[in-house]
Amino acid sequence: MIYLWILMAVILLWLVYEWYEHTRIEYKSTDVECHKLKPDECLKLCLITDLHNNKKNLKQISEKVLAFSPDFILLPGDLTDKNNRKQTNAIAFLEMLASVAPTFYSLGNHEERIRQKDSGSWQKYVNRLPKGVYLLDNEAITENVHGLEVCLLGISLPEVFYKKGKLWNQISDLPTFKSNDGDVRILLAHHPEYAPWYGIYQPDLVVSGHLHGGLLRLPFVGGLVSPRFCIPKQDAGAYLYPYGTLFISRGLGSHTIPLRFFNRVELNFITLHGKIEENGE
Repeated sequence: MIYLWILMAVILLWLVYEWYEHTRIEYKSTDVECHKLKPDECLKLCLITDLHNNKKNLKQISEKVLAFSPDFILLPGDLTDKNNRKQTNAIAFLEMLASVAPTFYSLGNHEERIRQKDSGSWQKYVNRLPKGVYLLDNEAITENVHGLEVCLLGISLPEVFYKKGKLWNQISDLPTFKSNDGDVRILLAHHPEYAPWYGIYQPDLVVSGHLHGGLLRLPFVGGLVSPRFCIPKQDAGAYLYPYGTLFISRGLGSHTIPLRFFNRVELNFITLHGKIEENGE
């Protein structure tokens, strides 16, 4: 009998811990250098991924985002849950964000799955997107801020790019579309494991999600499980590439397997700035 009580206690503690990891949002600030910007120039970006139609404390998030005062809010996919038709929480979340700053939204695998399997529900969802939310479905938009011409690009990867087990190996299947050059180019691309290919879009910054921080994380090791059921090489934070920086968010929600271990949900505040010259140079 004692072992049963111990087991029940362990299960209860685990559930409480999982509740904490899923609900206590970590607001993480990161500086990212961009060689195209001057030392006194910067862009303030709020990055949010993988809500998966989960309910969140909109008042708290709104206050935090307002305090940061971003130039743009970036949503590189999976605000929705592929198994939910109404997406009520996603719409409420988008309405809150659009009231704070211009919001740019690209598709993830959940949006793509809804569009492919239930076009009617997808169109209803798109029609409900609030004013101030710009859906970048293999397209680009140019915005002017602080005297800078910022080109924001959003790609929608075909479902074949999200197959379990292995990565797709045909770079020619990446979407192509026209865009302006811009002073700075920011790419919203849900799947970060194709980052080596994203150079074809000439981005200075790529923002991604999808990996949920590797679900189960260990200190000094990182994430242990990706959606492909393998150990991700890059799972959260900033990584340098020849074209610029890839930034992966651990995301705000979960789906199917709601596990997070040493892996709290997060919302990212990114300050993209020019190289600060050292004294004497």
